[in-house]
Amino acid sequence: IQTTDGRTVLIDCGKTFYSAALETLVPRGVAKIDAVILTHGHADAILGLDDLRHYSRHHPVEVLLDRDSFKVVSATFPYLVNKDAATGSGVIADLTFKVFGDDVRVLDVAGIKFEPLRVEHGIHPDGSPFFALGFRIDDSLVYLSDVSAVPEPVMQLLCERPIDTLVLDCLHP
Repeated sequence: IQTTDGRTVLIDCGKTFYSAALETLVPRGVAKIDAVILTHGHADAILGLDDLRHYSRHHPVEVLLDRDSFKVVSATFPYLVNKDAATGSGVIADLTFKVFGDDVRVLDVAGIKFEPLRVEHGIHPDGSPFFALGFRIDDSLVYLSDVSAVPEPVMQLLCERPIDTLVLDCLHP
């Protein structure tokens, strides 16, 4: 998401981030990412975090994520979460992690209002739902990625206010 005054927020930073950035961000002159907000802790959402080093040369990039995603990021990239865990073999991304709980209703991400929406994104081995986050962004845009089901409370929230634009990425038709 890029605002008219030049703020840039990236939703997810997956395994193809580096090539996608070269293909889409660089040609459009996007030289700065102010923040990243993560939907969940799978490869398609987090495996490009290391490649943010190119965007954090001049200022840290804030990464907002829920507790479950932070656990996965901490295990996958210990040196990004704790600089003392770095081996000194190269430049690492300068990231500031902001972890939020399930009770958070609205997040300010680089001056943009994000309302987290917990949607189902599959099933854990024990049969319980695996949740990912979608977002209502500045009241007019709803972004739901990797959705297998929208729980009734989230559906009710979505129906409370008009939606100008809905981005919906479903796992199954």
